[in-house]
Amino acid sequence: FDAFTARLIYGVPPGGGKFLSNGNIVNPIGPVRNDNPDLKWESTATTNIGLDFGLFNNRLTGSVDYYIKKTSDLIYTYPVSTTLYFYPFYTANVGKIKNSGIEVVLNAVPVKSQAFTWRTSFNVSHNKNVVQSLSNSQFGLNFIQTAQLGGKGQSGNYSQIIQPGYAIGTFDLWHYMGKNANGVSTYQKADGSVIATQPLTSDQFIKYDAQPKLVYGWSNSFFYKGFDLNFLVRGVYGNKILNATLASLNNPADSKLQNIPRFTLGESFKDVNAYLISDRFLESGSYLRLDNATLGYTVKPHIQAIKSLRFYASGNNIFIITKYRGVDPEVNIGGLTPGIDNRDFYPKTRTFSLGITASF
Repeated sequence: FDAFTARLIYGVPPGGGKFLSNGNIVNPIGPVRNDNPDLKWESTATTNIGLDFGLFNNRLTGSVDYYIKKTSDLIYTYPVSTTLYFYPFYTANVGKIKNSGIEVVLNAVPVKSQAFTWRTSFNVSHNKNVVQSLSNSQFGLNFIQTAQLGGKGQSGNYSQIIQPGYAIGTFDLWHYMGKNANGVSTYQKADGSVIATQPLTSDQFIKYDAQPKLVYGWSNSFFYKGFDLNFLVRGVYGNKILNATLASLNNPADSKLQNIPRFTLGESFKDVNAYLISDRFLESGSYLRLDNATLGYTVKPHIQAIKSLRFYASGNNIFIITKYRGVDPEVNIGGLTPGIDNRDFYPKTRTFSLGITASF
């Protein structure tokens, strides 16, 4: 039986206290959170202006959309005074976030003849995210620290910050200043000086964010007599990724005990700061991926029961072009801690297949 049943059997009611002969509970423990009768769902208001068009007998079609999305009454737990409240934290609707951007979709048939047809579709979008407020007249925060990644000597450190005027996913990191004469990594302090010892959390700087400037995709279909070819290319541009995986493994002293990244071969064995999570490990997350491609050939056999046979070869996750040094730049770019690679990414599978489809 579970803990709830055990407490009933042994005369201990859930939540503490004790049972009376009439079944009532006396001396229960106090509440674990403050009651907020005004707590409600977050609210979203959206404005969208769009244009749909078709040209050249619809050989070229598309749409352009501009949007503004404002989310208010964001739910967060705020510190409060215990002279006013029973518990030192209070969950309330306070914050505001704004997203605005543009989306463009183009569809075209550049070539269409009896023997050959080419259809193509391209889409691109740009989104700007900004935190507008974390406070109101009753509750207030100047910022919220996020992305507690851990690592050697870095427990309790945060690598991102949510602050009015900045995007979600803004990095707040130590600034790497290169190696000193002994090959030890150095960092800039808040006062502008340079040190070769581990910096303090007060020495972190706000720099870059994980939001991409562009997200795009391009699909194509070609048909020539019995052949067909389809492929999809997609990617993102202008975002940053914090490669905390590489940082945590970049410890030259570990070379005597275990395998190390090839990156660490260029480090000095004396560098006791090499693994510190700093903007040294803030990398471009831009990539272009050939997501899938299929080549097929259709024949019409001289068999009355079969209308056609199609032989095809296809592949998924065929190749990727990127400067990112990690396993894959396609890390999570949603939620409160986007753009972080911290030993939690499983590589995507690359697959190839052959097949036959029949139409009866």
